[in-house]
Amino acid sequence: MSSRQTVSNHLLTLLPAPLYTALQPHFEWVDLKVGQVLHAPGKVLSHVYFPTTAIVSWMYFLENGDSTEIAMTGREGMVGLYLLLGSTSTHNQAVVQTAGSAIRIRLSAVLNSFNGDTAVQRILLQFTQALFAQMGQATVCKKHHHTEEQLCRFLLSILDRLS
Repeated sequence: MSSRQTVSNHLLTLLPAPLYTALQPHFEWVDLKVGQVLHAPGKVLSHVYFPTTAIVSWMYFLENGDSTEIAMTGREGMVGLYLLLGSTSTHNQAVVQTAGSAIRIRLSAVLNSFNGDTAVQRILLQFTQALFAQMGQATVCKKHHHTEEQLCRFLLSILDRLS
């Protein structure tokens, strides 16, 4: 299940062939379970995740324990983007929303690719732009839409990320 055709993460399939081939030995296929925490606030992180069938929510927690989802990532993206932007930890928590699989790669391998190849930078910056747009849309929806409309947005976001 490691050929390029069977990897269903869009970011990985967009990589130039030589770079994909160089990264492939670093692929670690992992099964993710609902509720599993991939990244927790304040923890030093060593891996990024490229979901293939799983969906991961980025949650922001307040001091009183309340939380809200600020973004969702599935096969279109990655979990750990902030690590490529110079952070070693996050203020958010990445929680598996829908069980499935992902490709886990050591941060050092992804950073080497990101720092050494403008094509990788372009691909990941385009994902960052899409992620910011998603966060903006979710924020506006939570502020200005009724519960039914928010549920529709959430369900459509899940459906967009499922096969």
